[in-house]
Amino acid sequence: MCNSHKTEEAIAKEWLKKSRAIGLEMIFFEHTKENFDAEEVVREIANCGANTVRFAAISWKGEAQYPSKVAPMAEGLEGRDLLKEMREATNRYDIRLIVYINDLNRTLVPKHPEWVKRNEHGELMFLGDERDSKQGFCYFTCINSPWLEEFYLKVIDEIVGYEPDGIYLDCNSIPRYLGKYVCYCKYCREEFRKVSGKDIPSQKILSSSNPWKDPVALEFREWIRGRIRAFYKKVINRVRQKNPKIAVINNAGSYTSRGLGLPVEEQAKIFDGLLLEAYIRNIGAELWHAGENAKFADNLSIPVFVHAEYFSYRWRFSYCSPSELAVKIGFLIANGANPLLAEYPFHEKEGLKAVKPSYSSIKENEEFLVDTKPISSVALIYSRKTAEFYDKRDTLEKHENLFRGAYLLLSQTHTIFDVLHSDLSGEDLGKYKAIYLPNAACLDEKEIQTIQDYVKSGGGLIASYESSLFNEKCLKRDDFGLNEVMGVKYLKTKRINSGSYVEGVYMKAKESHEVTKGFHDGQLLPLPDALVITEVKKAKGLCTTIIPQPPEVSLGKESAYPSLLINEFGKGRVVYFPFGIESLYLEYRFPILRRLFDNAVKWVTQGGTLLKIETAPTVEATLRGKDSVYIIHLINYTNSERILEAPCPQEIKIEFRLPDKKKVKNIKTLSKKRIAFDESNGILRISLQLESYEGIVIISD
Repeated sequence: MCNSHKTEEAIAKEWLKKSRAIGLEMIFFEHTKENFDAEEVVREIANCGANTVRFAAISWKGEAQYPSKVAPMAEGLEGRDLLKEMREATNRYDIRLIVYINDLNRTLVPKHPEWVKRNEHGELMFLGDERDSKQGFCYFTCINSPWLEEFYLKVIDEIVGYEPDGIYLDCNSIPRYLGKYVCYCKYCREEFRKVSGKDIPSQKILSSSNPWKDPVALEFREWIRGRIRAFYKKVINRVRQKNPKIAVINNAGSYTSRGLGLPVEEQAKIFDGLLLEAYIRNIGAELWHAGENAKFADNLSIPVFVHAEYFSYRWRFSYCSPSELAVKIGFLIANGANPLLAEYPFHEKEGLKAVKPSYSSIKENEEFLVDTKPISSVALIYSRKTAEFYDKRDTLEKHENLFRGAYLLLSQTHTIFDVLHSDLSGEDLGKYKAIYLPNAACLDEKEIQTIQDYVKSGGGLIASYESSLFNEKCLKRDDFGLNEVMGVKYLKTKRINSGSYVEGVYMKAKESHEVTKGFHDGQLLPLPDALVITEVKKAKGLCTTIIPQPPEVSLGKESAYPSLLINEFGKGRVVYFPFGIESLYLEYRFPILRRLFDNAVKWVTQGGTLLKIETAPTVEATLRGKDSVYIIHLINYTNSERILEAPCPQEIKIEFRLPDKKKVKNIKTLSKKRIAFDESNGILRISLQLESYEGIVIISD
């Protein structure tokens, strides 16, 4: 949409699309209050290529970094107004200012205990545990208590008066996970009883493997989500009434957050921007965790920040190597997200230097990075219904691990893919050569019909484990909803318990086919202990199952259970893995499973991919574009999948078939390095050596 059709308020928030942010958290000020110089800090931010600063005005203690009439001032300020100082400095350096507000509180709790969440026993609820202190780290406030009107909205009014570019809500008190931090205060109890006539379900029920078997728990879930929606909208409306040009951004947690909070997809319809938390050093996650959060958010309708993590657990003033930072930021821009460096250690100039190469490169190449869209062959489906209703079952596999393993399989086979969310439509799927259901167990009838029509008209399908076996409320069907598409009938899900000292379960290659290409007859491939047993209808089984024979340490006998099935439905092709290939790969990274999966993708897409890449599996690639420009992003995390000290350069060969018989007009790299390439028969061939990150820009006629 051109700017002439946008409102003045929408145009004022366009900066969100190209934000390169650095966050100044509370811990920073507590160490630097005496000699904090807003001018120097903002100048350093500008010098390293950032264009946005997130400034913590209200801390987790409920204290203000400015003279507030509502919140107590943080210790040591002695009347200074740090928020005013930062606003004036950011204006001088043309830096956008996002003001951070936390909903936790500690300082005012003795005066206002009625603001705090309560557990079932009526005790105040705090973040942390008794090993920290009997009072906890800080207290959770309740959105249904007077805190909202008496404190939070008044703080919002004060901050709006400083005319920031954005306000960032860090709502830690919102219950994002099942059974955790549910409030039983008198306000929640009274309000829920008023609308339902019932008591809030017990902590035991809400923390059970499947709380939604209890109809009251399900009713409570919908009620608390309604209250959360009302809270968000009240805050947003308060800001917009005062100044509609201020963007409101929310901390959405991780895309895996589920249960009582609002799904990320729904939050995207409410806020101007979101942040997804991709903690890496803090929780020991692998580097590609930044990429999977960014890719999940890529098809949302609003700009999204993702943490490019920059500290280790409690050591907030630590920092990573320049190579690690380049890889993390590379994952984000390759998947359409804005980077945010949280709690940045300004006193460490060596760390500050690490930011400049990445942020400056983004700044110099904005024309090739902003407003691009992914161009992908495969759609990885994230089933929110499965995540919410199936993942807490006492089941043999989990949805989250299978989805994460699916991301890794697609990434490490260099498949160019998007993530699509629930509520699929034919229009959504039509632009892809294939879709992938990693144990999308809970699908409704509309989704099943959409997938069936898609495959029948020529689309490919890869599905695993119990995909489509349950309806949208996790009620088990008699058979797969996609039984005709997959060409099999469901019989049972079997646990094959191999024990500690017994040989594992295997699939045995029996049939020669494109999917088993490169595997000899009788070759053994690892299987997990859980397998869906099916009756073959129209499908073809390519592998059988070898079951161990306890208590002996022996290979075991070949069973009739098919462990890999293919089918052709209408004009489309289907590969069904009746086990969790994704979680098995996530844990063990068996190369033989990656080869098998790569064959499956090639077969179901019928060779329809635009981009082919030859390199190490630990190089991720994405393809993006706008108008006549295409950008191939390459991220190399080969030296380590977790903490990267120095890059391990990789040789890369690329074949890119330009769509619609277009021809190359110009080719360049974001780093301005020269690369070798040639074009013939409509195929562009590129070769290069990759260190950490590179973007290849292809301009067509």
